[in-house]
Amino acid sequence: MNPTVSASENTYPGLPVKANQISAFRYVQPLQTFILSLKDRENILRFEPDDIQSFIDWLNVHYIREYKA
Repeated sequence: MNPTVSASENTYPGLPVKANQISAFRYVQPLQTFILSLKDRENILRFEPDDIQSFIDWLNVHYIREYKA
């Protein structure tokens, strides 16, 4: 895990929502894109972080589950 990622950081650079608004994620590797399911059950969000591993670490620190088909 990236040692710079902290559970106190509820936001991620460039992401327009906070960690507590995200229900689950799916990583689409060929597109290097994350699909984020929001807790409002109405919206999904596509996000392409600059640093994929750092974003995965951030999701894991906030206990956001990965959706696997």
